Amino acid sequence: MLAMLTLPSAGADEFRPIDPRQLEIRLGDGTTIVVNEGRVEPRSIGSVVLSAYAPAEGEFRYDNFQRGIVWPRDGTLLRLLTTDIDSQPGDEIIVISQSAGSGGYLSATAFRWRHGVLAHVASVSDLPPAADAVDALKRALQKR
Repeated sequence: MLAMLTLPSAGADEFRPIDPRQLEIRLGDGTTIVVNEGRVEPRSIGSVVLSAYAPAEGEFRYDNFQRGIVWPRDGTLLRLLTTDIDSQPGDEIIVISQSAGSGGYLSATAFRWRHGVLAHVASVSDLPPAADAVDALKRALQKR
């Protein structure tokens, strides 16, 4: 038996949860970034997949895949945002995850989307649950 699941589309252009393993955000240039936990992996550890789609509207937002990147993940996806952490033109895409277990430690990874290239910028891990992950990423970049 074959079953298909169709997810409803929403009109919001900002962060929007699609399901617990997937987050989405639209960048200033109209590019849609979708972030997924690996579907066959445990929620507590595995990979995160970022996919960039060309600017489009409505139900066609995923028709033109541009680039993707796979990165290690420790914890479940918690938050997705864009902000400037390196004083370069444009914002970075920040993926924040929280570890399983009693510590609930945070990890944050920054990626850059510029000129059709999706690249890793910086990562931090083992942050306390109340830590400012963006500030930690900025400090990590200053140490380089």
